[in-house]
Amino acid sequence: MIEFEEKGKIVADFLTKDLPDSLYRYRNANSGYFWDELDEAITSNRLFLSEAKKQNDPFEFRPVLAEVTLSEANKIVKQRFRNKPIISRERASELGGRKLSRSQFRRSIGKAKPSVQIAKLELEISKKTFLELPNKTKLACFSEDLHNIPMWGNYAGNHTGVCLEFELRLSSRSSTDEPIAFPVSYQAKRPCVGFDALYEFTSRGSKKQADKNLFNSVFEAFFLTKSEHWSYEREWRILESSDHTAGYRRVSSLQLSKIYCGVRMESGKLDQIMDRYGGKVEIWTSSVSAEDFSLVFTQVS
Repeated sequence: MIEFEEKGKIVADFLTKDLPDSLYRYRNANSGYFWDELDEAITSNRLFLSEAKKQNDPFEFRPVLAEVTLSEANKIVKQRFRNKPIISRERASELGGRKLSRSQFRRSIGKAKPSVQIAKLELEISKKTFLELPNKTKLACFSEDLHNIPMWGNYAGNHTGVCLEFELRLSSRSSTDEPIAFPVSYQAKRPCVGFDALYEFTSRGSKKQADKNLFNSVFEAFFLTKSEHWSYEREWRILESSDHTAGYRRVSSLQLSKIYCGVRMESGKLDQIMDRYGGKVEIWTSSVSAEDFSLVFTQVS
């Protein structure tokens, strides 16, 4: 999992922003996992995080990787380790493919390769990381907007599904390891990631040397930036980057409080939702406004 508190100031910056009271998650009521998702959210505060590669945007988690020469990379590596060994024991172990003891590292450091060779290896590792990050990322997506007609059509089964309202309660997080939601930004230009920022993002330097702005720039470019074509979604997302498979994760900061049912939901499906969750969360139905292009919601439980 991405270690936000250790690697950057993403969480600290996020907590100082104006936060919405609630986030909304549009779901198709005819999917094979619909009832499981509701049960997990209501009883255990667990949400399903899916694989990034299965998202409907082919540019998802794929910023541009800036070109860098070996000479430029060498300068960056040397600058990060001024007055210190050009390579740490942990990094030497990673590049060498085996864990080195302190004594082994001390013996080998005197025979360390010139910095240009280290920079070459770092370039290879950075490119590998750049390609692997999308494959390791899991996420759950939300919107700020309950009244988003295209979202109802695209993600809630053409208005036959539901929109789930989650109250945002950061004080309810049981652990700093629990993922939290971040807002997505929308841009006309595809973000570009340089070697210096990617090098810092993968924690090649010591924590004292870490440039948090560089870390944040990579985090935002990879995980929180989309084309302005998607801006209507007003998206927030929960993220995890790890070798774990897609599945349910506990997210105590988001608590399901209301279920809004689409205008085209079958009466039988509404009855099932009422029977299973009435009394546990609020249930609302929707109808088309007689005056404008909006939906009207009515609480039924």
